[in-house]
Amino acid sequence: MPTMREVERLYQLQELDEGIVLYERKLQEWASRLQQTHRRLAEAHQAHQDGEKALQTQQSHLRKTEGALWEHETRLKELEKRLYSDTIRSEREATAIQTEIEQVRQQKDQLESEALQLMMEQDERRSQLDQLIQEEERCLHEYDALVQDTGAQEKALQEQVEPLRSARAGLVAQIPREILALYEQVRRTGGKPVVRIVNNSCGGCRVDVPLLRRKALAAGELVRCENCGRILLG
Repeated sequence: MPTMREVERLYQLQELDEGIVLYERKLQEWASRLQQTHRRLAEAHQAHQDGEKALQTQQSHLRKTEGALWEHETRLKELEKRLYSDTIRSEREATAIQTEIEQVRQQKDQLESEALQLMMEQDERRSQLDQLIQEEERCLHEYDALVQDTGAQEKALQEQVEPLRSARAGLVAQIPREILALYEQVRRTGGKPVVRIVNNSCGGCRVDVPLLRRKALAAGELVRCENCGRILLG
């Protein structure tokens, strides 16, 4: 038969477990903050890389447009030189050259407009890329600072939680296995597994504890609440 002392040990174990959970939650919060900051850094780095690729694509497009523009300018000079040379054999040939000159000029004008638009867009893309680089640097500084803070906080929290874990291990060794198993079973259902009787009521669910159960508890028996199943302590 369990003694009142064993139930009190369960209550002490519960207090230790609550303290351990509190410190573990704080550790998890710091780890979560670090993970979120690292994710923002990764996103900023990816945005930077995407910006670099977009700028390179735009630069490649501009080079192709400038190359086509140079070809049209060269062709226009050739046609104009030919038109005013003495190699023209007929009016029909001259008309054909003039027609081609007009077409090449129109194409050249269109390419110049495209090149100008691309240069303007490229300047804007460079400005956006500068902002992306600055954002990545800001995220990196934030992450580096948080790594140091997290390391210091984790060390301090581990120093505080280790005595609780040590005390828990020592206390567990004093509790019979079947009683400890019951404690863990009730604990998994949520809430505190051990509660005191307050004004003849369960301290967990506030339902009255029958007199016979209170007498059994006073006699040293392990008593559970009929309503919520928690282990009762007088």
